[in-house]
Amino acid sequence: MRTIWKYVLNLGATDLSLPKGAKILTADVQYDAIALWAIVDLEAEREPRRFVIFGTGHPVTVLDERLIYVNTIQLQGGQFIGHIFEVIS
Repeated sequence: MRTIWKYVLNLGATDLSLPKGAKILTADVQYDAIALWAIVDLEAEREPRRFVIFGTGHPVTVLDERLIYVNTIQLQGGQFIGHIFEVIS
């Protein structure tokens, strides 16, 4: 069965165990937490996936060709702007 699930991300890097084939929809801030939404098949086998958040002006510590852009978020009333990427291995 396919459905949309929410996952919480941390600042920096977050490793998640998602059902294989999960399609990332977006990420945003909900109730002061960073959340990622994906279409998932709950019966599918799990696979590890990594997401990273880089702040504007902060070093990008992963090679560009390994990053897939997800979304940009604002925290603390816009004082922190974070750019969320999935890291492809």
